[in-house]
Parts: sequence; structure tokens; C-alpha cells
Amino acid sequence: MFALFHGWAHGVEATPSAFWMFSAGFVTVSGLLLAVGFAVGCLLRRHSGLQKAFGGGMLAGAALVLAG
Repeated sequence: MFALFHGWAHGVEATPSAFWMFSAGFVTVSGLLLAVGFAVGCLLRRHSGLQKAFGGGMLAGAALVLAG
């Protein structure tokens, strides 16, 4: 449900005259983000030291977001 409403919210941002260009860019960037995430996941699967570093960084980032 979140993905559906999140996509709808971004679609509302597009002006009617640029809807298709906005949609094409949105889909392209989303695909690139998924590909980068997959590549980072494959890299982290092989290196336990990087897993710990990224995990610690994510925890620290989440703590900062919650504290702020």
C-alpha cells in the first residue's frame, strides 16, 4: 500500500504537459537505484567487515534521524 500511495504522490507532482517525461525519468532513476542497491548487496555479501561498517553506519544514521 505504501508503494502505491508513494508513487501516486510523486505522480501528482508532475505537470500535465510534462507527465510522460517526468514518468520516464522517475522510472529510470528508480531502476538505477534498485541496480545500485543490488550491486552493493552483492558486494556486502562477500565482505563481513563491510557488512559491519555499513550496518553500524545505518544504525548511527537512524539514531541521528530519530534524535533530530
